[in-house]
Amino acid sequence: MSVKKEPSTGSVSTVKAEKVETTPTAAFDQALQGQVPDLTVLSSTGEPSVAATLSIRGTNSINSGTAPLYILDGIPIASSDFNAINPADIESISVLKDASSTSIYGSRAANGVIVITTKRGRMAEKPTISYRMQVGFSQIAKGNWDLMNTEERIQYEKEIGLSDGKDYNLLSQTDVCWLDEVYNDSALLQNYELSVSGANEKTNYYVSGGYYSQEGIALGSNFDRYSIRANIEQRAAKWLKVGTNTMLNYHEFEQADEGEYTLVTPISAARFMLPYWNPYNPDGSLASINDGSWKGDGQNPLEWIQNNQRTYKKYKLISSLFAEATIIEGLTFKS
Repeated sequence: MSVKKEPSTGSVSTVKAEKVETTPTAAFDQALQGQVPDLTVLSSTGEPSVAATLSIRGTNSINSGTAPLYILDGIPIASSDFNAINPADIESISVLKDASSTSIYGSRAANGVIVITTKRGRMAEKPTISYRMQVGFSQIAKGNWDLMNTEERIQYEKEIGLSDGKDYNLLSQTDVCWLDEVYNDSALLQNYELSVSGANEKTNYYVSGGYYSQEGIALGSNFDRYSIRANIEQRAAKWLKVGTNTMLNYHEFEQADEGEYTLVTPISAARFMLPYWNPYNPDGSLASINDGSWKGDGQNPLEWIQNNQRTYKKYKLISSLFAEATIIEGLTFKS
């Protein structure tokens, strides 16, 4: 059936491609921050591989889920698929906010719908070839991370009576800023994208490939993605059009350990470690509790994360095939 677009009585907001593709993020979700009224985008972690939490017009349910329904080129997807989608392939994102979305998509759309449409070829005499590159750096905001240095720590210990048995002449020779040891002050971001698109009377095509790499600001946090997309439509006859929307990618990511604060998890180590505990030996190797070179409490956090890396590899294929038949003039069937 052919549907004609009419003015909607519901609330719909649309974000165009240029707003999404120019934002240096691994996925489109964080690019939506501040772009759509009534859409809340919360990132609970700084991990580049973790999807943000999206909610439309607040918390709509106490006991049930509050996440919107996500539709990619007509296919429902989960939020875990966000980082599999190259933002440069997105043509537009429409946010349906109220009951009108339920009338279209059913009860699954009770919390709203986010419709993602990927790019198609445009009519032209010659193919359009596009190449885009992004390079950048990120670092942690240090506004409220005022940590003691060794001189301040020694003075503090003397004032509260924690100086028994400590050789401050020796300890004063070491002054480590654990914030710098645990967090990357110049986390590199790289993004390379190449696409070819075009259209004529019979064929409409958009083919793209991309490589995205982002170092996390926390130790042991990285994300790499290789992606390929092919959106192709072919008119097989005057009354028949066939096509496919296919996305294939591979991504590998490493996540910093989360959970309760402990002496060994790197995110909390920046606060718990003392400035006169040196994580390195004189030769540059990591100080270890195994050979007694680590002089601090517990285990050297840098050694712990090196031996407890959380690395994941993921292949993702999302593909749809369709045929569109014009039965009679004004009546089209698509499956």
